[in-house]
Amino acid sequence: MKPTQRAHEEILKVRDEFLNKGEQVFNSLDLTAGNGHDTLFLATTVSNSSSFFPSVIAFDIQRDAILATEERLLNNGFNSENSYWKEITYIVVGENKPCCCVYLINDSHKNVRKPTTVKITPKTFHFAMFNLGYLPNADKTVITQPKTTIKALRGVLKLLVSGGIVTMVLYSGHEGGDTEREAVIKYLNKLNKKKFKVTQFKEEIERNSELWTIIKI
Repeated sequence: MKPTQRAHEEILKVRDEFLNKGEQVFNSLDLTAGNGHDTLFLATTVSNSSSFFPSVIAFDIQRDAILATEERLLNNGFNSENSYWKEITYIVVGENKPCCCVYLINDSHKNVRKPTTVKITPKTFHFAMFNLGYLPNADKTVITQPKTTIKALRGVLKLLVSGGIVTMVLYSGHEGGDTEREAVIKYLNKLNKKKFKVTQFKEEIERNSELWTIIKI
């Protein structure tokens, strides 16, 4: 099983728990937009909003990734309302369908708490996804870095609602991957177990990758 597929499954489990509690409005963060697979999943499957507050905010430092995510959204029924160098907004409103507003931000995920183009409010996000490594079919020397990844994760944990989940897919099959993996796991192991439930998934996950989830208690 691909680690991202398992990540989607874990997010859907948490979404169902929120639904059982009566919650209906969900907001998400994609910290590594890449080719847009996770952004699209979050926008079409788990996120919605009762207003034009962003339902999904996706970050990527590479412009090619933002453009690839843009194309994937457009090919799946989203309409572009605004298009700027650092911000692209997509809104889809259909009959009997909640509003879903997606912001694509061409910036490092380390700035997740203070992006330049949209206001971020603490404790308003239910789901967050990291898919670390490099952009597929692109320059493999441009990779996520331990320092910025951990800074982004630290910020995301402050933005989560109680019961919210972060999924992190780690890879060790590329140069720099092992270093980042070790740094992230070291940070996860130091999290307060009274505040966060950390789980590692390695079984049935494809080679050189693993999934970690962090649920805010």
